[in-house]
Amino acid sequence: MKEDSYSIARKNGITVIAYSPLATGLENIRSADPEGILRRVAEASCKSEVQVALNWCISKENVIAIPKASTAAHVIENMGASGWKLQPEHARCLKIEFDVAVVGLSRAPHGGQSAGACK
Repeated sequence: MKEDSYSIARKNGITVIAYSPLATGLENIRSADPEGILRRVAEASCKSEVQVALNWCISKENVIAIPKASTAAHVIENMGASGWKLQPEHARCLKIEFDVAVVGLSRAPHGGQSAGACK
């Protein structure tokens, strides 16, 4: 979802349903994350990359995720995305990296910070 659409929804109290938020696959997410921020946050959080990505998604105000699960193992892994919160620094690093990679924003709105500061 583009940032401006999400901002409009949030300002108007509209809940966004992220249907199958990992549908493009973890490999596509990894390719949009050349600095390995997602992997590093997952390791630091003792969670899988899928769990971190889903947690980051549902941590946003007025967002509900409906992740796809084709096996019982996927359901169990997806369940591990709830019941915990990302550390503020980890959430900031993911926001910087994925606003650029997924939403297509420049790094400038973040005060010139880069995800490289999240190593």
